[in-house]
Amino acid sequence: MYTNPAKPIIIELTEYENKLFQRDEIPDSVGVELDDKYKTQVDIEFPNHKTRQHWKLKAKGWVGYIPVTPELHLKINPKVPIQNLFGMLEYAYNLKGFRFLEGLMDCESLENFYNNLAHILADRVLLEFRLGNKKRLSNAELKRNRLQR
Repeated sequence: MYTNPAKPIIIELTEYENKLFQRDEIPDSVGVELDDKYKTQVDIEFPNHKTRQHWKLKAKGWVGYIPVTPELHLKINPKVPIQNLFGMLEYAYNLKGFRFLEGLMDCESLENFYNNLAHILADRVLLEFRLGNKKRLSNAELKRNRLQR
């Protein structure tokens, strides 16, 4: 297996779906690393007679990017289209203002999704911080006015 640390091999999985790989696609050391460090995120079955000497990987409901080694990374995609995740987040966390104009944001990849989500969440945190500071200032002004009377 050719490895170039400057350009790692990226293995793509979709959550909750089994995926088979040829024995030579994943070094044994990477299999051990996955099993030792990421067993919560990925089920791994080493090549054996049941898997017909293939590696069998299955993401366990985690989505993201795992740099297992400098040479090999795992990219775990969600089982639903990325655009649907925003609606699910809105529903799950009762986010009333979590709306986007059509065409304003285009997420076709997991990386774009994370970048856009980070930007949106940072904006929301800053907004909440500003609103919280205004409330604190208002309360401080009220207390100061009461003391001056």
